[in-house]
Amino acid sequence: MKRLRSIIIVSVGLLGLLTIVAQVGLHAFANGSQKSAHATASQSVFTRQDVFARGTNNTLLHRHSTAPNVWTNWDTLPSHQVDSSPSVVTDTATQEIDGVYRSGLDVWHFLYSPRTGMFEETNLGHACHNQPFGGFCSINGFTSAPTITSSHPGNLDVFVFGGTALKHDWFTTGDGWADWEILFGDHNYVDDPAAVSWGDNRIDVFVHISDDHQLYDAVFDGSWHSPQPLGGHLTSSPAAFAFGVGNIRVAVRDPSNTISSSFMSNGTWAPSWTSYNDGPTSAAPAITISAAGIQGADDLFEPDANGVLHLFTVSNVGTTLSSLNLGGAPILGAAAATNAPVSTVIQPVGSTPPPTPPTPTPPTPPPTPTPTPPTPTPTPLPKQCVHPPCRVEN
Repeated sequence: MKRLRSIIIVSVGLLGLLTIVAQVGLHAFANGSQKSAHATASQSVFTRQDVFARGTNNTLLHRHSTAPNVWTNWDTLPSHQVDSSPSVVTDTATQEIDGVYRSGLDVWHFLYSPRTGMFEETNLGHACHNQPFGGFCSINGFTSAPTITSSHPGNLDVFVFGGTALKHDWFTTGDGWADWEILFGDHNYVDDPAAVSWGDNRIDVFVHISDDHQLYDAVFDGSWHSPQPLGGHLTSSPAAFAFGVGNIRVAVRDPSNTISSSFMSNGTWAPSWTSYNDGPTSAAPAITISAAGIQGADDLFEPDANGVLHLFTVSNVGTTLSSLNLGGAPILGAAAATNAPVSTVIQPVGSTPPPTPPTPTPPTPPPTPTPTPPTPTPTPLPKQCVHPPCRVEN
């Protein structure tokens, strides 16, 4: 798995918070909702979306769109037992998808290829870095769904709660996975974290702290800064995605069971929150830019009380523009999703590939003319004297 990554990210939370990642159009940044995502500010063509979720029998489910408002059925991937919502990020160069979920006390990483259907997993464990005998990490394990993002090509960053601590693991090309470390302890974390990145070596990790139920943001910009309050009143995990340098949108479920959103523009957070009018919801949604290319609109994936996933396209002022019941198998908690431009997506496994154009037959070269040898000049015969005596000519 040591390969460069141009990344898109998505993220999800336990209380049905769905995180979705939008494609990174700038560098190779990755940012997603609840888990993390990086996105371009606008889309001009239809964007394929891949969605992952936890099934009712603790399996890893997957489906994807094939055209606007056209989706495949859910399929089941050969994962270990899934005990949390997943989080995913897409490598825009290879179209391979990196994801994480919690199984028991451990975090598992998976790699999925839409090109070939390849699926691989790695157990990232739960031991902490620089802690005697693994510290309490090896005893208590993890207590939330993990989130995944990338702030630099070839890097992955994973965050998860372990009791009152926020814990961090990372992957770098050439070195592989590191050991877990504790970032910020002694906080009353609830639900799941959400990590996004909008620039090289910039990470924002959003957390829900039960002391005041505000949204908090822990920032890495070369060094870590302790979580700072951003307001709001959360009743779910946060969802977030980045859409350009200094731009982030976050979404949460509020006490009225509706969606509230805030955003960062050019590095500055808005002074107030916006309420979406997509109706009551049992969980916060995953959020990303519109895959259909609607300017100034977001896509929200929301599971209802029956575990059915719904897709809402909402304007940036909270007006619902369209909705789609995705139906399918019931899911537990939030889903995770990624966007990928159709033009870069290779034909998925199980589908009919486009016909191969016939190879043109090269024109037949004209025959090479065979040179005609010159006609030899006949040697003149000597004149004969027919009626002697004959005169001799000089």
